[in-house]
Amino acid sequence: MVTSAISYKDLCQEIDILDIRISSLKREREQYRRMMFANAPKGISAIDYAAVRVQTSFSPLPLDEVLFRIDKIDQLLDQLRAIMKDKRFAKEEMENHICKFEGLEYKVYYMRVQGYSLQEIASELGYSYSWIKKISHQIKKGTFKEPTA
Repeated sequence: MVTSAISYKDLCQEIDILDIRISSLKREREQYRRMMFANAPKGISAIDYAAVRVQTSFSPLPLDEVLFRIDKIDQLLDQLRAIMKDKRFAKEEMENHICKFEGLEYKVYYMRVQGYSLQEIASELGYSYSWIKKISHQIKKGTFKEPTA
């Protein structure tokens, strides 16, 4: 059975969103990793009372808290990567199925994936709306048969 063009499009959008989320978590993890160095001892030095002292509101997190947060991010990244792997596999399976389509069936399905309405597809391909609607319905059911002339 052929999955509808809408679900394929949704799947592609979900993959894009997961990519963004994974990238965001990687950046957040890197920021926490850098915070570990803010906790490191700076060495012993004398205070220069003649120099201008700059006060900041930055207060480094304790090392155990930083490691806890990095661990949580790593767990979430592992989960998201597993979901991403499954979604990419599903997308690949759908694309393999789409590649089996030929002629008008392929064009209609491909244009539906691109977001065209049935009316736009009919006008673009030079067929009647009712014929394109029938083909689209047959594609969804998986029963498409090319007419013989």
